[in-house]
Amino acid sequence: MLVGAMCFVGATALAYNEAPMLRVEVAEGELPPIEERLPAQPSILEPLEEVGQYGGVIQVFSLDNYAWQDLTEETERGTYLGRIGKDGTLEGDLAKGFEFADDQMSLTIYLREGTKWSDGHPFTADDIVFMFEAMHWHPDVETWNWLEMVTGVEKIDDYTVRLTTDTACPVLPLKMVEPAGGDWCSFQPKHYLEKWHIDYNPKANELAQEEGFDSWVEAFSYHYFWEAIQDLNKPTMQAWIMTESTSTHRVFVRNPYYWKVDTAGNQLPYIDKIVSNVVNREVYQMKVISGEADVAFMNTS
Repeated sequence: MLVGAMCFVGATALAYNEAPMLRVEVAEGELPPIEERLPAQPSILEPLEEVGQYGGVIQVFSLDNYAWQDLTEETERGTYLGRIGKDGTLEGDLAKGFEFADDQMSLTIYLREGTKWSDGHPFTADDIVFMFEAMHWHPDVETWNWLEMVTGVEKIDDYTVRLTTDTACPVLPLKMVEPAGGDWCSFQPKHYLEKWHIDYNPKANELAQEEGFDSWVEAFSYHYFWEAIQDLNKPTMQAWIMTESTSTHRVFVRNPYYWKVDTAGNQLPYIDKIVSNVVNREVYQMKVISGEADVAFMNTS
């Protein structure tokens, strides 16, 4: 049973556009051309009202520097393998599509060829296999595993991976459109994290001790942490990359390798930067009331 097989009629014929700030970096040789940064078939997001304009800064406020804030919730929405379409059916998003077995015991995930992490490294089936074999199922690695029903993972090729369960699991496809289908539970950058994992690097303990950790487990957990407030170099699939994280503020800038475009072929996101400042509750509420906060919903009452 095919689910989420997206239609790409005309998608490859789009002339892709990019933000002016990225166009400058391409001209200066700091980035490859837009066609080399996008997947062969990007995910296409239909604007709610109209095609947007590039530029601008989103200002948000938070009560502390913990990763779970207004901003985190918003950026996390864009990293799932699947999404629910306007007709209520499952579609591919980060993934190109899915095939759910008739016995409801396996889900095949088809990835978009050419998709890249924020550092330009290819996003492949290896990143999904790594999440399960090196993390969820490793006795020394602690994760949030909301895909505990998955008992098998198989790499078919670089852009195809199959998840299997021991019994029929009709909800498995829908897990792809929630945090279980995002970087918390379904994929992590193997190429970046494997050097801290003992199964992939025999000298992982030595590396950990050089960094001030007692063991590879501590070092791996530090670099893996679900939101990059600890290791700012960890690649992401989100629309914005965290470049600064202090006790008083955080700064995110656009991901030049983001894998999604609008219907006009404009690479998303539109917004250049997001700034989050830490304030007390009284100031937070005043910023919301005065309109200085562009996004606010977690601490408004």
